[in-house]
Amino acid sequence: MRDRFVSCIVVTVFLLLLGIFSAECGVQYLSDEPYVYAVLPGTPEWEVMTPTQRQESCEVTIEEVANMSTEALVETVINYPYLVDIFAFNTINEGIEWVSMYFPGLPELLSREDAVEELQEYQTKMQERVSKEQDIWKIEDAHYLELYIKGYYE
Repeated sequence: MRDRFVSCIVVTVFLLLLGIFSAECGVQYLSDEPYVYAVLPGTPEWEVMTPTQRQESCEVTIEEVANMSTEALVETVINYPYLVDIFAFNTINEGIEWVSMYFPGLPELLSREDAVEELQEYQTKMQERVSKEQDIWKIEDAHYLELYIKGYYE
C-alpha cells in the first residue's frame, strides 16, 4: 500500500514538472506580422550601400522566421529583396537551394504543411489589388514557389 502511495506521488510530481517544463519551453506563439526590411531596393539608402551592407540589412534570423505564422512568412519571403536570385540559375531548384543557404525564410516556408494554401491565398489577395507592375512580379514569385513546393520543378 505504501509503495503504491509513493508511486502515485512520484508520478504526480513527474507530471507536474513535465507540465511546467512544457509550458515554459514548448509552444511558442506565432507572430502574424511579416518581417519589415529596413532598407529596400530603389530607396536612396539602398543606392549608397555596398553590396555587403545591402545583404546585411536584409538578414532575418532563424528564430524570427520560425516564430512567424505561415501567412506572415509568405509575405516575408515574397518581399525578400534577394528572392529574385532564384531565377539567376539554370533551374529554379538550383536557385532556391542557393537562396536557402543565406536566407532562412525560404527553407522555413518550404517546410510548412500549409505553405501552398497560404501562397495561393497571397496570390488571390494580390490579384485583387494589382495596380502596379511590382505587384505583378510578387504574384509571379508566389506562383513559382507554389509550383516548386508542389514538385513541378524536379
